Amino acid sequence: MRVLVRRTDTLEYYGEFGAWVKDRSQAFDFQSTMRALEYCLQSGLVSTEIIMAWGNSALDIVFPCEPRLDVLLPELARKGHLEEHA
Repeated sequence: MRVLVRRTDTLEYYGEFGAWVKDRSQAFDFQSTMRALEYCLQSGLVSTEIIMAWGNSALDIVFPCEPRLDVLLPELARKGHLEEHA
């Protein structure tokens, strides 16, 4: 199994050295879904999805990789990155 990141608007895959590629065989393998998710969030990528890719694309498992503000905002406020307003 490979773990890939794909843009939902262009269907391009994240490739080596930060380039986006059409051919999934050239896509970078993140090796774990957590590593792919951390990369997407830290890089500020939007409109992306994480794909657990098996040999047959019909068996792929696809997860949206969109930051959830209801989760992120309280965490950022807790860390002091945002002012909390009553």
